Amino acid sequence: MRVDWHSKKQVVGLLAAVCAVLLAAGLATGWHNRHKTICPNGQQPVKERSVVLGQTEYRCPDGSTITLS
Repeated sequence: MRVDWHSKKQVVGLLAAVCAVLLAAGLATGWHNRHKTICPNGQQPVKERSVVLGQTEYRCPDGSTITLS
């Protein structure tokens, strides 16, 4: 399929199609990862705070601390 870049209808249609594909991919990723957590016991973190240079520290319900960058 060739896109005529001077045709506004084709360019807007192509952008709409790309946005729809990206939206569907984001929804599928969210659905696939809905039960994954960073805490080892499978529960959500109870506290979060920013530390040095973009790292985030999470405190889990069992008292463990996890740092992600």
